[in-house]
Amino acid sequence: MTSSIYLSRKAEKAFGKKLLLTENYSDNRLGKWNTQLFFHNRKKWLLLTHGETRFSFFVKDINAQSIKNINELLFEGLYQQLLFEGIEINREKLLNIVGEFVFHTTDNDRRITGTQNTTLGVIEYWKVGYVTVFETIGEMGRIINESPTEAFKWKSPKEMMIIKVAEFDLK
Repeated sequence: MTSSIYLSRKAEKAFGKKLLLTENYSDNRLGKWNTQLFFHNRKKWLLLTHGETRFSFFVKDINAQSIKNINELLFEGLYQQLLFEGIEINREKLLNIVGEFVFHTTDNDRRITGTQNTTLGVIEYWKVGYVTVFETIGEMGRIINESPTEAFKWKSPKEMMIIKVAEFDLK
């Protein structure tokens, strides 16, 4: 199994040659993810957003050495965010659903890009006004994932991810 991640142009420039695949994989059980690179406290971070649910998580301190084990970093980031949100899932089951992450050039999904830009704006707002609020990465994700959106009839990305994960219990 694989999960496709579409890199933003900035992420492509920073990491693209080491990560990108030209082949297209069609066995995305969980669906596609989009990633955006941003800087926080002079370090590179990745914001990953699920295309179908808008569920987001962060991976911090990305550098050339961490690219070697990027699959483990991304999986651990997703797993920890799910646990932080209270979405109970077995590690092996999640690994079976997600599989290996494969990277592609941007798919120019405007809805996801807009969601990610809004997310980064919210983070900037909270950083300025409430410096101590982000004690953990999970808290940053929680603020984003518990905000209801009109696109999901005022359900939150967290609620949508719970529904998505529950689909795999039925299969």
